[in-house]
Amino acid sequence: ALERPERCLVAHHGGPQKSCVFGLILFRRAAARQWESGQNHQALERIKLWNVQTAACVLDLMGHANHFFSVSFSPGGNLLASGSRDTTIKLLNVKSGACVRTLTGHYGGVASVTFSPDGQLIASGSHDMAIKLWNVQSGECVRTLAGHTSIVRSLTFSPDMQLLASESGDSSIKLWNVLHGICVRTLTGHTGGAVSVSFSPDGQLLAS
Repeated sequence: ALERPERCLVAHHGGPQKSCVFGLILFRRAAARQWESGQNHQALERIKLWNVQTAACVLDLMGHANHFFSVSFSPGGNLLASGSRDTTIKLLNVKSGACVRTLTGHYGGVASVTFSPDGQLIASGSHDMAIKLWNVQSGECVRTLAGHTSIVRSLTFSPDMQLLASESGDSSIKLWNVLHGICVRTLTGHTGGAVSVSFSPDGQLLAS
């Protein structure tokens, strides 16, 4: 069985609001290993939204046919994207919990999802080694980025939305021109696959 989740909440950064309303729970490492192994599907199909102030679960969401790897709030906080082992991405209405759109096109589990700073695009990375850019309004895949040779585990847009950084199990980090969909730089230096990438607020630095 899954360990009890730690009482640790990740705040929802929903724009300029002073108070955080929702959070997502972080599981201990043993639980994370069960995600990778595919165990305890019934528990892992669910996404919970938490009130940060009271630690109460305010929404319990279902919909994926298998457990999910990644979740991301839209900049305005009204949508939540989830990427799942079932190869789909679901867009969920945060207030109602309803699934407003299901994005399909990956051939492997979706390991990473993130919204663009303007909320118009979603980037997804997958076990199929591809990165896809999706139009949030239409649900259409507008571009597929290929170049990694292993699972794409982390994605982040630069603050000006000109670049998308991707991290892969092939130990490389790639910088993509969002408009043209081309890889403009490959960063190497890790001896093992990094698991996360993040731009600095001014977009001048990238941490991995």
